[in-house]
Amino acid sequence: MTFIWTDETVATLRQLWTEGGTSAGVIATRLGCTRNAVLGKVHRLRLPQRKEGGPVKRLLRWGRGVARAQPARPIMVRQLPPPRLNVSDVHPVLSGDAAVTVATVQPGQCRWPFADPGMADFCFCAKPQVEGKSYCAYHCDVARRVA
Repeated sequence: MTFIWTDETVATLRQLWTEGGTSAGVIATRLGCTRNAVLGKVHRLRLPQRKEGGPVKRLLRWGRGVARAQPARPIMVRQLPPPRLNVSDVHPVLSGDAAVTVATVQPGQCRWPFADPGMADFCFCAKPQVEGKSYCAYHCDVARRVA
C-alpha cells in the first residue's frame, strides 16, 4: 500500500514536525503511514533536523550499583601501501608496447582496461597477472586502494 501525500497531510506534517516537537513515530500513526515515510518526506521537504533523544548509552555494572558508560571502541583504519609501479610502466601506449585489445588478450595477461570500451584506442594492460587474479601487481594495488 502506497501512502499518498496530499496538501493537507504535508501541512499537518510541517506543523507537527516544526511546532509540536512530535516524534516521527507518533506523526506516522496520526497520518496513517510509516515512520520511514515521515522521515523521508521531512528530508525531501528539507525541514530542520531535531535532536531526539540521541544515542542510547550502554551501561555496565561495576561493583555495587555503580553504572558507568561503556567506552567507544576505536576505529581501526588500515593504510594500504602505495602502488609499486609507475603508471607509464603499465600503460601499453605510454610504455611503447603494442596495444592488446579484446581480440588479442591472452590468458595470464592483466585485463585492466584503458580508455572507453567504445573508443578505437581501448586496450588492456597485458602485463603478467598475479596468480589467481585478473590484474598485474600494480593494478591489484590500485583496485584495493581506498579513495
